Amino acid sequence: MGQHDLSPAQARSLLGSEVLIGRSTHDLDQARAAVEDPEVDYICTGLLWETPTKPGRPATGRGFVRDVSGLMEGSAAAGTPWFAIGGIDVDRLPEVLNAGASRIVVVRSITKAPDPGVAARQLRGLIRD
Repeated sequence: MGQHDLSPAQARSLLGSEVLIGRSTHDLDQARAAVEDPEVDYICTGLLWETPTKPGRPATGRGFVRDVSGLMEGSAAAGTPWFAIGGIDVDRLPEVLNAGASRIVVVRSITKAPDPGVAARQLRGLIRD
């Protein structure tokens, strides 16, 4: 759920308890609120780089990934899955992983690749290493 969409509680009331609900976050206050919300199952952090998938949305940068990684370490939030998102590709992924992310969301790096299967395997290989 985006920051301007239904609240996670509203979405939960419509969808029920069997559906996983995620929350997009763009700053540390939003990330804190999301991990404290009992209706949020996972969060996304970003956009790390500007992307045509979300035109006009400013990039948060890799510092935000470091901040969220720190938030998650050793706190009650530690069990909340979180994903880095926005402009990530095979060349940028090492930076994202070094900043503390272990999960990512990608679109163009796979859908626009000459061979999407190869692109997906390359990304997965870097995450596993």
